[in-house]
Amino acid sequence: MDKQEIKELIEQFDKSSLTKFKLKKSDFELSFAKEVNTVQNELIQSDPQTAQLKHLVQEVKSDSNSNLTEVRAPMVGTFYASAEEDGTPFVKIGDKIEAGQIVCIIEAMKMMNEIPAPVGGTVVSIEAENGELMGFDSLLMTLDTEDVS
Repeated sequence: MDKQEIKELIEQFDKSSLTKFKLKKSDFELSFAKEVNTVQNELIQSDPQTAQLKHLVQEVKSDSNSNLTEVRAPMVGTFYASAEEDGTPFVKIGDKIEAGQIVCIIEAMKMMNEIPAPVGGTVVSIEAENGELMGFDSLLMTLDTEDVS
């Protein structure tokens, strides 16, 4: 591997969302690391539920139906609708759910992360497919909070 290839790797690493990268070959080893946003990490470490919910909720601005809430992916990972392969989904369209109820799982780095509903309501749409790779802040589902008491 020449200097130009290493420079290109460094540039790609800097542009990516990766925080660590390691390349091993028979004759050398190369590794990169960059600092993670410490403010976000402190928030997540101090109150992971609050931090996660802040990333999950985004109000839909719509004149016709302002009571919709989008549930978004808090991380990059694989979407799973149920806890087991071919298992019963956590939620289906039309289900009435409560705030904090688990609505799906996002697998990231071999860790299964349960995603809770940020608000109570009715599931209006499920945008993600089982096994689909989701980007950070990807739309997972939409909830209607109109009839929540």
